[in-house]
Amino acid sequence: GRPVPCKVGNQVVIRLFVNHLNCACAFRTNILHTSSVPYAHLFLAIPEKMEVGEIRSSVRASSSLVCFITSSSPHRNETIKATINNLSIDGAKVFSEQFLGDPEEKVSLKAKIKVLDIEEVIEVEGVIRSMSGGNEQFTYGIQFLNVDSAMKLLIYAYVMSEIKS
Repeated sequence: GRPVPCKVGNQVVIRLFVNHLNCACAFRTNILHTSSVPYAHLFLAIPEKMEVGEIRSSVRASSSLVCFITSSSPHRNETIKATINNLSIDGAKVFSEQFLGDPEEKVSLKAKIKVLDIEEVIEVEGVIRSMSGGNEQFTYGIQFLNVDSAMKLLIYAYVMSEIKS
């Protein structure tokens, strides 16, 4: 709550949030000049490198759940086995040895989860937002669409139970 004395040449660590990019940034730099007019402020050297991390809108839990993905594309009629690497109420990161679909393609995801001693099947519609890899391993980012409140509660309960364990 009070000004910290800063001298020219001192090294500082800067941490900030960039809301419109949904990310947090951090970097080290040196103070080039200080000024108190018209208000206290610093002139900083351009940093050599910057760490940037995405901030997610919802909590994610690491997992290793077997799931089944079915594409809504008419030329892909098969259901493909995959693995959910992490899960949130908004989406999932999925690994697959087979091609599941292209970005913006709609899919349905089905998996069995266990909360407490209760096993339930989650079934959600989604859209592929990102894809990477190829040949033997594909990674997909799937955003869930129109998830009903009962399914959201079930997924949320699973995510929170995985984080605490």
